[in-house]
Amino acid sequence: MLFATLSSFGQELNIPLPKSKYGLPVVNDVKIYQQIVRANPDNELVDLKKHIPGARFEVKYATADNLIGRPLYPAAEVFMRKPAALALKAHKALKNKASD
Repeated sequence: MLFATLSSFGQELNIPLPKSKYGLPVVNDVKIYQQIVRANPDNELVDLKKHIPGARFEVKYATADNLIGRPLYPAAEVFMRKPAALALKAHKALKNKASD
């Protein structure tokens, strides 16, 4: 199931989105997500593990090793909006180049 809480999602299309208990819009339908991305490709979520191979991610809340003592997420997946992911990838490349 796709689950995202990004405040600008749905704005471009005026899609009524359900709200989380914190008042944030929730996209939990793949077709709606695809519409949102078609309207604004910057809203695409990319898998950072695939986008930045070799990068290490610590997703504590997908394990019991956190403050709560139980997993809060079903999997240790790491997604980011595409523009931020591209910036992170560029930063990592520059950092690697500087350390060579």
